[in-house]
Amino acid sequence: MCSSDLSARAALILSIGHYPKDVFAQKDFHAKRSVMADIYRDDVDPSVHGATAWLLRHWEAQDEIKACDEKLSTGKIEDSRRWYLTHFGHTMTVITGPVEFAMGSPANDAHAATWNGETQHRVTIKHSFAIDTTEMTREQWRQFEPTYPELSERRCPANYVPWYLAVKYCRWLSEREKIPESEMCYPPADQIGPGMRLPENYLERTGYRLPTEAEWEYACRSGSTTIRFFGTSLELLPRYAWYIKNSNEQVWPVGTLMPNDFGLFDVYGNVLEWCQDAFVADYTRPPEEKALNRIVKANDERILRGGSFTHIGPVTRSADRSWIAPDNHTVRTGFRIARTLAKP
Repeated sequence: MCSSDLSARAALILSIGHYPKDVFAQKDFHAKRSVMADIYRDDVDPSVHGATAWLLRHWEAQDEIKACDEKLSTGKIEDSRRWYLTHFGHTMTVITGPVEFAMGSPANDAHAATWNGETQHRVTIKHSFAIDTTEMTREQWRQFEPTYPELSERRCPANYVPWYLAVKYCRWLSEREKIPESEMCYPPADQIGPGMRLPENYLERTGYRLPTEAEWEYACRSGSTTIRFFGTSLELLPRYAWYIKNSNEQVWPVGTLMPNDFGLFDVYGNVLEWCQDAFVADYTRPPEEKALNRIVKANDERILRGGSFTHIGPVTRSADRSWIAPDNHTVRTGFRIARTLAKP
């Protein structure tokens, strides 16, 4: 099936969610929910899987999702499927490289900030990679950090996370997914902190890590070239993003709003997401060169992407960049995980 057919199928599933549930007869509704659970479990495409996940949440079918996820959380990547689940419930979209795209702000973006490196340019990501479809949740984070407050909504994104601690999580997850030491992207936890040194070839290793800035933007855009992955309209933004207009100045459960065409949720708003890269003003340098700052210094600011629940609409867009020091953290800072995939 071609990508346009898959996008159309995902769009059709999303459209069903805009009808009130009471338009379906009770018998029909249960039958449709069962069909959608089967699609959620079996469809190989991440856009269809993401759309179905959103619809099932919208229909309050958490039990069906949980039952499927318990069987799917194997950490195994199957050749026939372009997504998989880790043992800790991360749904990872698989992106086959090499890929080339236009990174940065398009010419019609009135809010482009070329002074901070948003100049549009062609970028090639040479490797295949996987990226989490959601931001790290509080429920997932508490498995790593039991002292994290047990707040009422477990599926809200974990926040107040500094870059170094996000990196420690990636190392912790890699160990529990039984990734060998030779494939670890980060040193052991007691060596993670100011002055830490990364392996020379860490972008070639298959351990879990933070996404590079180029990976993040490519995954966010999901094939689009416009200001936002769904186009330019601010009127549509509340369907996809928790930002100042609709957030009530708080984070919201991940996956509540609609996903992009790669099945990724909350790439705009909710919390800012750490990237691997240190901030450099010259945005047009090759992505590998920007990412491979191998000694991480406390005063080397790291990139954050995606905006947060406090951002205004006009700056909530695919190319927007933020940056702070790696030991800094705020109510707005979280992350999603990624990894390089082994060559076949």
